[in-house]
Amino acid sequence: MRSLKLIVVLCLLPVFAASRDEQVSQVSLLQLIATPSRFDGRVIGTFGFLALGRETPLLYLHKEDSENVLIPNAIWLEPTGEMRRDAAEITLKYVSIVGTFRAFESGAKGHNKIEGVGGGLTNIKSCTVWSDPDHPLAHRYEGTDRLKLKKR
Repeated sequence: MRSLKLIVVLCLLPVFAASRDEQVSQVSLLQLIATPSRFDGRVIGTFGFLALGRETPLLYLHKEDSENVLIPNAIWLEPTGEMRRDAAEITLKYVSIVGTFRAFESGAKGHNKIEGVGGGLTNIKSCTVWSDPDHPLAHRYEGTDRLKLKKR
């Protein structure tokens, strides 16, 4: 039960990262990809696999999407200076991220030309590692009733 409470608290941290004047909507990356215009201009929090090392930084649904360059399964990002500084720690990891979503039609300068990408995040307020694929988060909660996972 304690582990479940910790997971809930960790899920809510990105919501509190934005200023108190902004309402943050927690949205799945799949929703952003499928219906970008629905979230255009809104401050959102989401999770995804971060690939910063490429020409265009992208947030993918899954690690495998990044490895196979499945662009339609991603959104673009305008990384902050802090994200670039911390790139070694956050890239190629699943992250929790909060920023303003821009749909394809109103994409940030230069980003609306990425074929297959429906939108992206600007004005990023926070970006923190959620889980490292080499050490998945679920392995830390072995034995909890909620996850029922075993270490391999």
